[in-house]
Amino acid sequence: MNWEEIKEKYPKALELLEQWGNFPAVLSRQKNRLLYEFFDENKILIGIDVYRDSHDGDIVWFDPEIFGVTNNIGTYHIRTKAEKAAFTKAFEILEKRL
Repeated sequence: MNWEEIKEKYPKALELLEQWGNFPAVLSRQKNRLLYEFFDENKILIGIDVYRDSHDGDIVWFDPEIFGVTNNIGTYHIRTKAEKAAFTKAFEILEKRL
């Protein structure tokens, strides 16, 4: 996650994350997946669908979505990039709610 960008664009949402008990762990790159829990608790449900290319079964696509809000975030070949896009969109949604 680009925390400087999050801080600049979504300051209220980041402040809420900072108050959350697992915030120190989230800052480590390996713990970004704790953001699923944070957004779940804030009623922003993130899903990552996985698809195989119908012509070449070795190519996998990851399609992030925010349930009930948007499923048009993008399509990625790498799961962590799909997660980053979904988390960034979730910060945007949370910022608008606060």
